[in-house]
Amino acid sequence: MVALFLVYTSFSLELTVGEDDYYKQEQQLHYLGIPVKVNYTIWKKGCLFLYASAGAMAEMCVDGSLNTDYCLNNIRQRESKTDLDVDKVQFSALASLGVQYDIAKPVSIYAEP
Repeated sequence: MVALFLVYTSFSLELTVGEDDYYKQEQQLHYLGIPVKVNYTIWKKGCLFLYASAGAMAEMCVDGSLNTDYCLNNIRQRESKTDLDVDKVQFSALASLGVQYDIAKPVSIYAEP
């Protein structure tokens, strides 16, 4: 069986430098990824399965922004917004153990902690 999934990932980072006079930055990156993985059934009894998965995922940044606030004496003086262009593909490895219960073909529920 072949299943195609699309994974959405959001990364957010906040950084503050200084105290009364400071700047604060918030960075947001949004990725879409396509995982490729293989499942192996370890144990099966009736409609209950225990399985292991392994694979990889390639993710591409589809949107990114950097917001900066500049403050003097705790009063915002200026703000700027920059669109980030991250054009590298990010790769990651996947591994999991899971349990699946077949309710009725082709409907199943599963958990992958």
